[in-house]
Amino acid sequence: MNRFDDVLRATATRLALPQPARLRVLLELSADLDDLYDAYRARGCDDAEAKRRAVESLDLSPEALTGLGDVHHGALRRLLDRAAPESLVRWERTLLGVTGLLAAALAVAAADGRAVVRAAGPWAWPALALGALALLLFLGKAYQLQLKQDHHPRRLRRGLSLLQAVALALPCLGVLGGWYQAWRLSVDPATAARPLAAVLLDWGVAASALVTITWTLGLLAALAWFFLSGRVGRIERDEAAFLLER
Repeated sequence: MNRFDDVLRATATRLALPQPARLRVLLELSADLDDLYDAYRARGCDDAEAKRRAVESLDLSPEALTGLGDVHHGALRRLLDRAAPESLVRWERTLLGVTGLLAAALAVAAADGRAVVRAAGPWAWPALALGALALLLFLGKAYQLQLKQDHHPRRLRRGLSLLQAVALALPCLGVLGGWYQAWRLSVDPATAARPLAAVLLDWGVAASALVTITWTLGLLAALAWFFLSGRVGRIERDEAAFLLER
């Protein structure tokens, strides 16, 4: 049993949030209360006094709870929260299978990888850097959740927003790079002396190579984010069930 069960249960009744957003808020409040309790105990307070001061120090006003709800219940989070846990598990398995197929396809095409990068031009390097960042974020989060077993509420979702941003940035980079390549060709004085078909062919090859790189890496990053988000969601439900068990 948690020493702040009574406070958390009372707070839960005041949270105008659907599940599992309500559970995420309660987990964060529980972590804050435990930290405050430990701090007051370190100052020499007894158990009852430390608990009382921790509750008094934490802002549980309606305005503060509303702010927490806004943080934990964004538009994308609402979309994912509407999906049943069983449905998310099925989606994760499907997406893992798709990821495996993509990885196999990339392995087959590895021999031509350098040619694709050369065809994409200098825009390929920031795309590859973002892909490497997404891989590091995924491996770091997987290590935290699976091997280190660090399930502290404050750290559970750390890094997921950045991984999501990388997944969205990669396709945008491909589109932006393609338009930039078209603009460069249009202002290049040497273009006027070449046949239009040859110019369009050069642009099509470069843009296609860049889109292939950015959209493939973006899809893999999105799949990694979706998988980790589902895993974190299950951990949050398990932690909340343990926290609020009677």
